[in-house]
Amino acid sequence: MDLAFSRDGRFILTAGGDEARAWDAKTFTPESQPMGGGDGHKPRLAEFSPDGKRVAAGFASDGFTSIWAIDPPKTAAPEP
Repeated sequence: MDLAFSRDGRFILTAGGDEARAWDAKTFTPESQPMGGGDGHKPRLAEFSPDGKRVAAGFASDGFTSIWAIDPPKTAAPEP
């Protein structure tokens, strides 16, 4: 399990199990759809981009990395 805070402190990012997800830091309610690697990939590490508009997640099993756009946060979408 990994945990990261956005630079502005408004969001918490968790990675573990089958997904990564952004949460509201004050209310602890989900602020994004679950972000998973698919095909059995399980995120182990995650971090916000410096501008807070993207999330990168790393997968320990095979070094696979995914990047999602999360601006606005409730609309997580994989980057091509």
